[in-house]
Amino acid sequence: MILEGPEEWKRLPRTAGKPFKIPWAPTMFLACPLSVLTANTWDVIDLVSECTGGENCDLLHLPFPGPLLDQPPWFREAVKIYRRERSDHFRWRMKKDREK
Repeated sequence: MILEGPEEWKRLPRTAGKPFKIPWAPTMFLACPLSVLTANTWDVIDLVSECTGGENCDLLHLPFPGPLLDQPPWFREAVKIYRRERSDHFRWRMKKDREK
C-alpha cells in the first residue's frame, strides 16, 4: 500500500504498522518500496538506464526508430520520472554532505 499526503495517512488504521519513508521523497510505504515494482517496471527502468548516462541522465541513444518525438509516450515519461528521481536523490545526498 502506498499513501501520499497527510489526509490519506490520517485515515490509515493505527494497527497498520509503522510506515517507511524514503528520505528524499514525499511517499511513505507500509512495505518495502521494491515490493511495489512489477517485472514490467523493472524492464522500463532497465531500458531507460541503458539509454541514458551521466549525472543528468542525458539520452545517449533512443531505443526505438525515429527521433525523440517518435518515441512512445511511456518511454518519454519514464525518462522524465527517472531524471526527477535521480535529481531528488542527488540533492538529498548533497544536503546530507553539507550537514556533516
